[in-house]
Amino acid sequence: SDVYKRQYQRRVHGEVLENVRDIMKQEPFQQVYRAKFSSITKQDLLHTFNTLSEGPNQFEAISVDARQIIDLKIGVAFSRFQTVYLKKRYENLTQRLVTYGPCQTPTLGFCVERHLEIAAFQQQQFWRIVPQFQLPDGRLQSIDWDQDRTYRQDEANSVKQDIARVNVFQVVEVTSKEGSRGRPEGLDTVHLLKSASSQLKIGPNQAMQIAEKLYLGGYVTYPRTESTTYPRNFDLMGVLNGLLQLPNYNEYVERLLQEGLERPKQGKDAGDHPPITPTLKTPSPGELNKEEWKMYDYISRHFLGTVSADAKFSKRIVKFQAGNHKFTLQGTTILNVGFTQIMTWVKLYDKMIPDFQEGQSLIPVKVEIVPGKTTPPEHLTESDLITLMEKNGIGTDASVAQHVGNICDRNYVKVVGNNRKLVPTDLGVALVSAYNKIDQELVAPNLRSNIEKSVELIAKGSADCKKVLEEVLAIFKEKFLYFRENVQDMDIYFKEVFITYQDAINSASFLSECGRCGQQMKYLPNSNKLNCPKCRFTYSLPQGGEICVFEEEAKCPIDNFQLVMFKPNSLDSQPLLLCPNCYNKSPYPQISNHLKCQDCPNTECKYNGFVFGVSNGVMQNTMQSEPPNHMDNRQPFSMSLAQNQNLSLIHI
Repeated sequence: SDVYKRQYQRRVHGEVLENVRDIMKQEPFQQVYRAKFSSITKQDLLHTFNTLSEGPNQFEAISVDARQIIDLKIGVAFSRFQTVYLKKRYENLTQRLVTYGPCQTPTLGFCVERHLEIAAFQQQQFWRIVPQFQLPDGRLQSIDWDQDRTYRQDEANSVKQDIARVNVFQVVEVTSKEGSRGRPEGLDTVHLLKSASSQLKIGPNQAMQIAEKLYLGGYVTYPRTESTTYPRNFDLMGVLNGLLQLPNYNEYVERLLQEGLERPKQGKDAGDHPPITPTLKTPSPGELNKEEWKMYDYISRHFLGTVSADAKFSKRIVKFQAGNHKFTLQGTTILNVGFTQIMTWVKLYDKMIPDFQEGQSLIPVKVEIVPGKTTPPEHLTESDLITLMEKNGIGTDASVAQHVGNICDRNYVKVVGNNRKLVPTDLGVALVSAYNKIDQELVAPNLRSNIEKSVELIAKGSADCKKVLEEVLAIFKEKFLYFRENVQDMDIYFKEVFITYQDAINSASFLSECGRCGQQMKYLPNSNKLNCPKCRFTYSLPQGGEICVFEEEAKCPIDNFQLVMFKPNSLDSQPLLLCPNCYNKSPYPQISNHLKCQDCPNTECKYNGFVFGVSNGVMQNTMQSEPPNHMDNRQPFSMSLAQNQNLSLIHI
């Protein structure tokens, strides 16, 4: 999985070091160095190998081992247990795995928490007081009530009556002050992923894949970093001269160089890699596809923004009073667009207001009571979620994108709309609700955050790896045992959205005959299974299609089960004839389970070697001319099916 790619590389690095150190250091004066670089341009690689000074950090490699052991043991234990429990109880729970992860689950928890807030939201009526004045040019100017709103209509009526009695507004204060919106710090991974989702409409997983491809192409620096401050020796001028060659930035860079660069802000130095920037290598026209160019363009514009001037504006605030009621009007004038000229997604607007003077008296042309209703919060966007993960210490720059991708890929949330909102599915809501019922710490972010802090201490050499592992695994062992004892509480929430096997069996239709008791078995279409109510056996069948009776008299001579036909949903796949019992447990030791009639070696059965084919556009049944040879790897032939009806048996 990509989630541990960076950690895996560190671990492999440590293992390789351990195995080759003695061979490499055959002389006392020899030293093993670690080459550190953040881009794969020729200049950076040459500089790296000419300035080798440090050996590998064994503590970092050990910390990666610790994180992997913790996540693997906890994830496997909880995931396997709850998957088996839930899959055995719910017929329409089609998820192959129902997983738990120390990072994945708190990540999902944020989405479900917001979803439940929306579900529990109760709309309220409110009222606003909106006075309006007529300007000399005939336009109307409204002002804002300092109280903003009231949830009592009688209070709104009372305020309006008070104002009507006074019928005049005094300008009690006029202030003007300059403000600024600061240029950004250097670009780290988290900010890149948030902006890719909110501005470029590219999900975190895809964004990282694109950024890594740009890095491997030599166009940008390493895209996994927590640092936002440029190192002292960073070649700002080299990158600017490279961007000067591109028509998208040529004019802006020229003006920057003429007017002088702003010193980049001192952000965070995490000691890993410098911020993400373009390299000296620039793409030629047509070298990048649309998505790659969008990412490169964003990274380039962000870099230029970090050496541009702050945006400046003037804010004018006018205070009004009518009796005891206070109102305000604010206006903004842009003085210098600064970095927002190149970072065009950062918006600043002029808001012109009349030139009211302190002491001025104004008579309103009308005072309205404007009703409104409160609105629920919106579902989290990917950008919102990543912000919460960063704030609560869930994941690292190397893994945050994968955690967000996991809850989507595993059908716990759906990405909805152009704003990429994360809406939990019934499965996601049921899981988090069940965890909260059994043990809230399984979802709460603080437990994972503490694990990350302990692993960071291992990486710094300040904590013993063995001790950290023992403590963390002991905590989760107790939690697992408690979870196992109370797992039935999951049913409280899963029964609301999924169908139990017993309910499914009770409502299912009879389909085919059981070879054990001779009674009819019921077909469960959601899970593609057959159940014999008398024998109380359930038989799994192929997925991705439907089951129907083949021929009333068609039975398996080995176990007397009525044969059924599997009709796949895909027209590119051929139907299969099978015995439900043989499919689940092969009667032949040399053949694994999932035995189909076409692969059966029983030459006494007239359906031995049975396959479906196509004749004149109509799906037909044919027989293989020879019994299948199970000693080779031969596969039954398949053809694209034009139709899946009009079945007839042809004996050859």
